[in-house]
Amino acid sequence: MVVMMITGLGALVALLLLLVWMRRSSKTEKESAYVDPLAEAEVYLAYGRKQQAIEKLEHALKNDDTRQDIRRKLAELKK
Repeated sequence: MVVMMITGLGALVALLLLLVWMRRSSKTEKESAYVDPLAEAEVYLAYGRKQQAIEKLEHALKNDDTRQDIRRKLAELKK
């Protein structure tokens, strides 16, 4: 059971990293330097680092308060 959970968690992290890499590889060099804070927070959560995910999302909202997806995820984490 524990092995299956670790394998599942590892697969989730690998998938998230692949999605971030694919997004970055299809853009110009300047655009590729940007990592979506929501995707980064999801990686933190996959590793059980909820507080770091919250901090990342709070910082992202300070930089761009129009991201409703970030606002929703932050509210979900703070419940």
